[in-house]
Amino acid sequence: GSIPVGVNEEESEAAAITKSINLYPNPANNKFYFELPETIVGENYRWKMSDQRGVVVREGNFTGAVANSFEVDISTLANAMYIVVIEGPDKSVAYHKLMVINHH
Repeated sequence: GSIPVGVNEEESEAAAITKSINLYPNPANNKFYFELPETIVGENYRWKMSDQRGVVVREGNFTGAVANSFEVDISTLANAMYIVVIEGPDKSVAYHKLMVINHH
């Protein structure tokens, strides 16, 4: 096949969904949420959260999301900046930085 170069105007629906997923609150204390679009099929999208060394500390998909939000428990994580990567079924990816400031 050919190798696409430049910006593809025809962004896939999956890529658009991947990019539309948000995280809140940020900075986060003990837990954070993914805000999901209405049209998402949760098991088709994966996410992983890694520390600045690249070690994955949390990962999963969005199965079990309630009212378009998905909760992640981060109460045991060290206070630091983490990278959250969301991947769609078409391999589209979105990156977010999440600051964890747990008050124990």
